[in-house]
Amino acid sequence: MTDGPTWAASDRIFPTRHPLTPEITATKNEGRIGQIEKVLVEGESRNDPEFLSGRTDHNRILNFRGTKDLVGKIVDVKVTEGLLNSLRGELVV
Repeated sequence: MTDGPTWAASDRIFPTRHPLTPEITATKNEGRIGQIEKVLVEGESRNDPEFLSGRTDHNRILNFRGTKDLVGKIVDVKVTEGLLNSLRGELVV
């Protein structure tokens, strides 16, 4: 008796990501524009050291301009852009 499906079986069940997944994600991210999100600041953005990166309550990555003393804190950020894999925003003061 096994504990669950084998890797081979799961590859047959879930062979690839659904082709609409990126489009659905981008649409959901765009739908957050204008909202203020609570963000746990994790550190510098991977792609631009002038931006900080953190995660929202919904576990989405949100990049925004800010100072490094915010790392480890929860801050409010207004979403200004919904991108394919992340959000971009402005720190709410």
